[in-house]
Amino acid sequence: MFLEKVLQEYLSNFKAALGFGLLLVFVALFSFFPNTVVGSGTIFAEYNPADSLFLVALILFSLLYLVFYSLFISVIILAVRRDLSKVKIQYYISEMLKKFTLKIFTFYTFLFVFLFLLSLIFEFFGIGLILSSLVALLVSLLTLFVPQSIVVDEIKIREAFSNNIEFMLKNPKHFFSVIIVGSILLALVLLVEFAFDPVFLSGRFVSLLLVMVFVVPFMEVMKTYLFMQKFDLIKNFEKGNY
Repeated sequence: MFLEKVLQEYLSNFKAALGFGLLLVFVALFSFFPNTVVGSGTIFAEYNPADSLFLVALILFSLLYLVFYSLFISVIILAVRRDLSKVKIQYYISEMLKKFTLKIFTFYTFLFVFLFLLSLIFEFFGIGLILSSLVALLVSLLTLFVPQSIVVDEIKIREAFSNNIEFMLKNPKHFFSVIIVGSILLALVLLVEFAFDPVFLSGRFVSLLLVMVFVVPFMEVMKTYLFMQKFDLIKNFEKGNY
């Protein structure tokens, strides 16, 4: 089963996965902001447009968080690519890692700005939160493999988006596999949170730790592994080992 291979890839690149744990530092930073809540493996922040200082600080910290997140995404994708294609990782670390990080950072920034503006439009027209959330989820799913395409295909963001759509249309099984596995993992994280909260009152922090150190890197490993199956040489090699 391909999940066995994905788990092996995650474990063999566990040091790279631990990098995501450094993002927990931002939990401490965000905790200083008012109306900030940790729960369900993520951080929720409610802002007041009238409080311009708070909004500017929140944006700056969010962008800083996004820079490191993009870096760790690039590293974990490169690590899996190295394992599957035997690419010379030293060259990519010294020459390409910054470019990949910048592209992924730019992509996520545009995506978040787009989703934010979309939410404002929905709010202006009185569209319900559930519907607006579903639209935001759909938009996010349509960009599922963009980071993989940026790093693996080494192309521009616009081309990566097109390649991402083409890959999902040609491989719906891979697309739905990511959605199903991701949903199951997040459901398990919620169960862990509920299990820890009554005893230690720390379930929200445990769930966030699990998301950062396991769920996010594991899903990126899985997406990269599936994305690289489009190359016949790698696909045939993997079949020969299983």
